[in-house]
Amino acid sequence: MSQYIESEKVELKAKYTDAICKEIVAFLNANGGQIIIGVDDIGNVIGVDKIDETLKRISMMKNT
Repeated sequence: MSQYIESEKVELKAKYTDAICKEIVAFLNANGGQIIIGVDDIGNVIGVDKIDETLKRISMMKNT
């Protein structure tokens, strides 16, 4: 059984993409939630390559 399941409050992403900004805004405009990077759509943990780069890109997001 998968460790994670997508729902209205949980979004699973296999990898970081710049389009994730829209999903963050959607959660902010709703009742919040979690975006879990490094987990495929069926809930399997696949990990993240270049974790430091991914964290840096997330922290440097800005409203465009």
